Amino acid sequence: MSDTDPYYAGPTVIDAKPQATPEEAPEAPVVTVEESYMDEVPEGSIKTVLAWVGDDKDRAAAALDAEKDGQQRSTLTKELEEILAS
Repeated sequence: MSDTDPYYAGPTVIDAKPQATPEEAPEAPVVTVEESYMDEVPEGSIKTVLAWVGDDKDRAAAALDAEKDGQQRSTLTKELEEILAS
């Protein structure tokens, strides 16, 4: 079969390149969805952002920067500034 054959469905198991064995595959760091989510300011409602921030001043600063670059919601900005001031 060739690539110009209109009925060609792709490589067969015999044509496919062998996959790396577990010993050959590089180890990837294990990152859970929750951990990767925790590194980024979530998009969404004010309630969602504030839940992510909690009392964490570093997160509040990151969320405030993101908000100033994004939607610029005055209510959220005020709440984040209060967290930073406390």
